[in-house]
Amino acid sequence: TTFKNLLASGELTFKASVAIHSSDIFAKVLAKICHFLNFSVVEQIVESASLYSKSPLGDHICALLKSNNDGGFSCDMKCNHEQLIKHVQSEIDSLFQPQL
Repeated sequence: TTFKNLLASGELTFKASVAIHSSDIFAKVLAKICHFLNFSVVEQIVESASLYSKSPLGDHICALLKSNNDGGFSCDMKCNHEQLIKHVQSEIDSLFQPQL
């Protein structure tokens, strides 16, 4: 199944979005998400990237990471498993929390 077909299939019924507040450049935010959350870049155009990951149990997660006009970033995700998408959303939030 291709990434595009997976998104069009209707199989990914759960959605989540994360607002990312970071002073990092887009490339660094993208690298962090890919490294720590095991996403692969499917396609990247300027400061927007389509991402894909598959859980050990075979659940699919597709995401779109993009720069916002306010200097932050957003990550919109679709998944076929509700708990998994909530967990990934929480992990992304934690990844970009300011260090005290």
